[in-house]
Amino acid sequence: MEWAEKYRPEHLADIVGNTSAIRQMADWARTWTSRSKPLLLYGKPGIGKTSSVYALARDMNWDVIELNASDQRTAAVIERIAGAGSTTASLTGSLRKLIVMDEADNLQGNADRGGARAIIECIKNARQPMILIANDLYGLAPELRLRCEPVQFRAIPARSIAPRLRFICAAEKVACSEAAVHEIAESAEGDVRSAVNMLYASA
Repeated sequence: MEWAEKYRPEHLADIVGNTSAIRQMADWARTWTSRSKPLLLYGKPGIGKTSSVYALARDMNWDVIELNASDQRTAAVIERIAGAGSTTASLTGSLRKLIVMDEADNLQGNADRGGARAIIECIKNARQPMILIANDLYGLAPELRLRCEPVQFRAIPARSIAPRLRFICAAEKVACSEAAVHEIAESAEGDVRSAVNMLYASA
């Protein structure tokens, strides 16, 4: 198993960086009601947005229903999956179901005709928490942005990535010099996933 997957954070407390974004997510989840706006996590790839969502769901004992851009995201598909999922209670005994819409800023393609409109309808009718994930905040339709609570994820500083790399080296019993750890952390340009992948390839 690749290390980026093997060492994916299990809980919000394990997430590297973006402390204020993580706190905002935790506060939202703790106080969620059917009147709460969905969260909209945005920021460059590889900085922990999707990992944070799954960590939050685990911490809250929520099921996850995920849609992403590889799905044929017509309005009908969104309504069938997110619409039904967001209005019915969980069958597995978990407290809630978290509807996750990954790559929400990729809704402009031909296959997504009516997609943004369908998400807005889901938001209006949802009886379960929803989180949208996007790389580009302004890649979303303005009416969709207005219906969400934005949460910005920022690139992770190299000094925060380095301890994570050292932890993985120790766990895997891999000898790695401080200079190499520092170089990988710097080369990743704020992308934790990229740093872990570089470490894995080097090892």
